Amino acid sequence: MNRTTRFVAFSLALLALAALTVACGSKPAPETTPAAAPEPTPAPAASVDLGALAAEYPNKPHHQDADLSCADCHGEMPPSEPAAMATCLECHGPVEDLVAATDHGEHKPNPHNSPHYGPDNACDLCHYEHEESENMCGDCHEWATPVP
Repeated sequence: MNRTTRFVAFSLALLALAALTVACGSKPAPETTPAAAPEPTPAPAASVDLGALAAEYPNKPHHQDADLSCADCHGEMPPSEPAAMATCLECHGPVEDLVAATDHGEHKPNPHNSPHYGPDNACDLCHYEHEESENMCGDCHEWATPVP
């Protein structure tokens, strides 16, 4: 058998095999990809020890007096994200009122109307709910303003 004859015979054999596969309903094996790791399941809220959570992340006294829960500020229990600035402003805002309340004249800086950033600083740059707050301006400036 010459080369051309062998090629034709081989091609006919492949066609016959393909026809037989279609006739029998066989399907080629699907391509598979490795399975992705399953997403961790969050613990149900009922399993959260509220006492331990409150001890580890105590609220500021004025928030304790208002009887605020974690979900009041974070929107969920247990919290998975920091509270949004808009949440702070629901009780402590609007920003224009904060600026007016902390305006001490032209020679004293207004922490809610920074000469560098205006009134757009996020609350949590200085105010920390679950630990001692700090004056971010004090990182560069010598004056100190108490931060609740």
